[in-house]
Amino acid sequence: MEVKSQKSLKCNQEIRASRVRLISTEGQQLGIFSFRDALDMARKQNLDLVEIASTAEPPVCKICDYGRMIYQEKKRKAELQKKQQRVSIKEIQLTQKTQENDYKVKLKRAIEFLQEGDKVQLVVQIKGRCQFSDDPLKDPGRLMADRFILDISGQGKIEQGAKKEGRRIRVVIAPLKDHKKVLSLDENLEV
Repeated sequence: MEVKSQKSLKCNQEIRASRVRLISTEGQQLGIFSFRDALDMARKQNLDLVEIASTAEPPVCKICDYGRMIYQEKKRKAELQKKQQRVSIKEIQLTQKTQENDYKVKLKRAIEFLQEGDKVQLVVQIKGRCQFSDDPLKDPGRLMADRFILDISGQGKIEQGAKKEGRRIRVVIAPLKDHKKVLSLDENLEV
């Protein structure tokens, strides 16, 4: 049962409909009753009459403990929020002239990010005359991005392929979901 936010729910005397479709505490439909009869039935059970669906014709009301219903809804939302996985995007920046040792350090760091469950966004900055190269086979920035993708292929999957945006090439790499095994990083860095 999806419960609206606390402020949008109407309870007992706040309900303005003359006739309501009534639902019991167990969730069974009891039928259509006048508002007074439905309110009397709820009060006899020491419970509240809560309007669940105000847009229905007639509005749907349930006999329940209003405070407990709000509490359970807050508890359910908190539980859902706990289960949510927060994935952050870590950025690795390279240029077309990044030296070998710097490249290995950044590749190692990207692998660590992927093993922690974060996404990696590779940004290759294109400097100088290379930005005017239209041939992808001769473009050093594209070659650097392709090399990085090839080196990291066992650790993650390409979520968004190499895309040229002005003086940058962007690639988004997502971690493998079933990848639990931690590999030796030195094995992967032999280029």
